Amino acid sequence: MIKPRALTIAGSDSGGGAGIQADLKTFSALGVHGMSVITSLTAQNTQGVFGIFDVPPDFVQKQFEVIYNDIGIDAAKTGMLSSKTIIDVIANKIGNLGFPLVVDPVMVSKTGSPLINEDAIESLKKKLIPISTIITPNKFEVEKLSNVKVFNYSDLEKAALKVNKEYSVNIVAKGGGIKGSEDVVDIVIINGRVYKLSTPRIETNNLHGSGCVFSAAITSFLAKKFDLLDAVKKAKNFIVDSLKFSLSLGKGIGPVNPIANMERVVYREKAKREIKKLIREILKNWGKVESFFSNEDISNIAIYTDYDEIATLGLGIIKYMNRVRIYGPIVFNVENFVSRMLKTKINEGYKVCIALGNCTHSSLKLLSSIVEKYDNKCIIFGRNVEEVISGLIRNEEFGS
Repeated sequence: MIKPRALTIAGSDSGGGAGIQADLKTFSALGVHGMSVITSLTAQNTQGVFGIFDVPPDFVQKQFEVIYNDIGIDAAKTGMLSSKTIIDVIANKIGNLGFPLVVDPVMVSKTGSPLINEDAIESLKKKLIPISTIITPNKFEVEKLSNVKVFNYSDLEKAALKVNKEYSVNIVAKGGGIKGSEDVVDIVIINGRVYKLSTPRIETNNLHGSGCVFSAAITSFLAKKFDLLDAVKKAKNFIVDSLKFSLSLGKGIGPVNPIANMERVVYREKAKREIKKLIREILKNWGKVESFFSNEDISNIAIYTDYDEIATLGLGIIKYMNRVRIYGPIVFNVENFVSRMLKTKINEGYKVCIALGNCTHSSLKLLSSIVEKYDNKCIIFGRNVEEVISGLIRNEEFGS
């Protein structure tokens, strides 16, 4: 197997939310082989940066050389480059090697700690930005690069256009720092053409690492040979999910979650297995539970995942000629009776339910703590599949 190769040249975040750590998680989540050149070590957590140790420039250079000469690079990004000397080394080594380079002009952490020396900013402008494929400044950084104060999206576009013209560089000027709108609009300028990419604003305080993940996602898609605009669009969608399922860790600004999409797939597969497990128990104990299923009304199962999704059967379960019939594949986030019922109980800790088509069986009275009746259906709720299975097939409830 051969994977696209993506390199991050950035600082280490000991708290794991940003920098090299966030970049490598993003690379893995997007299916590229991640490599790293560490430029600085930071002692930081969700509350701030408490120390910075710059890696000696000759060792920064050595890291890059051994990667490039052996493994190769399909795309690269830079993040925290705190000193002029380190920037000079990176710019000189990359030069015109030919792979796409995404420059995230990191200047200040989310907690307000400076991450670059003032003299290094000039080197960033003169040496690194001109050789980049695209840069990804936030509101503060585009102000610093353009000397234009940004109060609204019109200002953001003005600043982005100035940077684009002055440095002859493609740019994504990120609009997340502009408050007061329901959507976040990024100003993208590629080959002189302006695009405005809008996504719903995710209300969260867990923003640590968002810029790192966004630029790493662009790098990943460029390594996979997407064109630049498509790479930016896909990266924007990726960061929305990372923000939506961000992590409430620590006492300060928590991190975004770049592996959210990977985890969502895992949780979906788990939900599918749980539905199949419940169906197997129904089939195994059909003689005991048959009377709960109707010849005329469809029953169904719902499972809630930690990623705020609900799995159900596409159509459901029906009794036909005294045998059970399962109809439809397992689907997610389909609005139906059983998913609506489960939503009413999620806040109480219930994650599983089965809607039964026959409410006449007297044994259900013994399960009143987890059973509710709606019209002609009975809903058995459980905190896990085992509780629902127990409610359906316990011998003491069905033995008489």
